[in-house]
Amino acid sequence: MQIQYLEIVTREVDAVCAYASANGVQFGESDAGLGNALTAVLAGGGLVKVRALA
Repeated sequence: MQIQYLEIVTREVDAVCAYASANGVQFGESDAGLGNALTAVLAGGGLVKVRALA
């Protein structure tokens, strides 16, 4: 199965991003238009978004 879009909402944004980064995922800067989410394009073309639980 290939991920096309995955949104993770968590209190542990830094930990999730660190885990993903350790597995080769590169996040960009936070985007205010997306609730200050960090986004990354996956190798297969999918998109992952991580934002803090409000």
